[in-house]
Amino acid sequence: MTKQAVLLSDRAKGKPLPAGSLNYVDCSSNMTRFTSNVKNQAISTLLKVPVLGKQLNRIASGKAASSGTNRPFDLSCKSDYTSYESLTDYTYYGRHLPSADQEWLDNLPPIEKVAELFKRKKDANNNEEQTMCIKSTMLFPTFAQHLIDSFIDTVYHYDDDGNVVFDWKRTETPHDIGLLTLYGKTIPETKQLRKQSETSGEKGKLKSQLVNGEEWAPFLYDSNGKVKEEFNKLPVPQGIDGKMYAARPQVRAKLKESIFAFGGSRTNLTPNISAWNTLLLREHNRIAGLIEEENPTWDDERVFQTARNCTLVIYLRLVIEEYINHITAYGVDFEIEPEKWMWDAPWYKRNWISAEFAVLYRWHAVIPSLMKWGKNTHTTMDYLFSNNLLLSDDGMKGNLRDCFHNICDHRATNMQLHNSEGGFMVGRDKSALEMSRSCKLRSFSEYCGYLGTPAPESFADITQDKDLQKELKDVYGEVKNVEFWTGLIAKDHSCEAIMSAELTKFVANDAFNQALTHPLLSEHVFNATVGEKVFSKVGYALCCEVPSIADILQRNSEGGADFDKTKPLITMTDPEYEIPLCTVTKQILHVIFVVILAIAAAALLQ
Repeated sequence: MTKQAVLLSDRAKGKPLPAGSLNYVDCSSNMTRFTSNVKNQAISTLLKVPVLGKQLNRIASGKAASSGTNRPFDLSCKSDYTSYESLTDYTYYGRHLPSADQEWLDNLPPIEKVAELFKRKKDANNNEEQTMCIKSTMLFPTFAQHLIDSFIDTVYHYDDDGNVVFDWKRTETPHDIGLLTLYGKTIPETKQLRKQSETSGEKGKLKSQLVNGEEWAPFLYDSNGKVKEEFNKLPVPQGIDGKMYAARPQVRAKLKESIFAFGGSRTNLTPNISAWNTLLLREHNRIAGLIEEENPTWDDERVFQTARNCTLVIYLRLVIEEYINHITAYGVDFEIEPEKWMWDAPWYKRNWISAEFAVLYRWHAVIPSLMKWGKNTHTTMDYLFSNNLLLSDDGMKGNLRDCFHNICDHRATNMQLHNSEGGFMVGRDKSALEMSRSCKLRSFSEYCGYLGTPAPESFADITQDKDLQKELKDVYGEVKNVEFWTGLIAKDHSCEAIMSAELTKFVANDAFNQALTHPLLSEHVFNATVGEKVFSKVGYALCCEVPSIADILQRNSEGGADFDKTKPLITMTDPEYEIPLCTVTKQILHVIFVVILAIAAAALLQ
């Protein structure tokens, strides 16, 4: 297949999809779509009503946060039964449901056989076919990947060949969204990422360098490919010294030239993630400058910690107000509103990441086979650890705004089976299955019951695709044997929902829980009385604004407010996306509304 990426801007030129690409087709009937649209349009309209909308926003947020059982969990991956240690040892993932029976686990099909369900099918010319999402740009998976790496951290070590070996039940996360990608996981890591300067104009800032006149993180490695001494506490990029590059030492050496000194072991994995982390670095340093200007007597430590508080809250708001809003089908903006309704809620508990959450956030199907960076188009394997694509003359020339325009000009692929790239990405799906089995997660059917959705009684209850029904039956035999991870991805979903109802519930549950129960949004921290002490006056004002990635990019990239309107918008949602039958639904609802008003008016006149 000729290397050609799928760009949104190509539509304006009348170009069809490249060879090997299909548009996602919703298998739902028109009546099902219409019913769903009526429900979603009604919710969307009501959420926009003053006062009433605010109350509904709280109800909807609370409902999303309380799917399943509220924390603290009674079980963890430490043992199959409850003990004092299992209730207090946060180095193990928690769990929503008890361990699966060993007999059921032993009878599951081989992982290699299950992995074939995730692999993209091939056309008559032996080229992989990818199905495109009709809603999401690549900014969506970019944010999703960065988010999980910001607080999920499975324990791992390296074998003698430099390959990563995971201890799937264990975690080194602090369990709260802490932007580990930007600030590191430990205090020694954080200190190495900071300038730690008392010089005026430098207080509280993270280390950076100028590349082509723009601010980027410093490089991790020296000219000899060794980690610089000033960064010897930082994690080595996960996998860069493994078998994948063992036979190509020159490729590895070239990659190391542009690896940034970041907090997370996976933050350099793709140019997308590096670009997003760079934008957050610039935002932190910008906020630190504002705080120092407002409080010139504060020392470096206080300015840094205060700027970090502000950046974290802005990030938490983006999680709900841009990322989750893109995932939901309501077409309206949910907002973070830290008040007593939240602080007194039964789900408002200390965070403890579950094994289910760590497994389900492996959305490899949404990554297209190809992405264009600058003048050239690259496969997934081509651009792993390739930050040079952001900086070189053949790439994006160090222009961060162009990097984001490029990310948003690419369509994500659809979240479904048979849509993971057949090499590297299917390997990651195998890892998800390994973790699921290691943590003894129960069947998809049992998790449906846990979430309050109908448990499938046949393969047709999972998907309307008859060919896929047959494949699932061939692999699993009975519907009760379908695994948690496989079922979440196999389940049909509407165009506007991006993912299955069960996966959406799990994502919303953990996202709202993780964001809203964050210590920085707690009752005695985020309030008008102490807010200006915690965040500074200028910082608290920033935290109270509704943020957007576009706004953050605008104030932290070359050109100021002069966005190039000829380029794609900075958005997770395709600007031309429209919910199927949405126009018809609106027209019908409008007629119904007018009729109701007419009847009410007639009744009043009698």
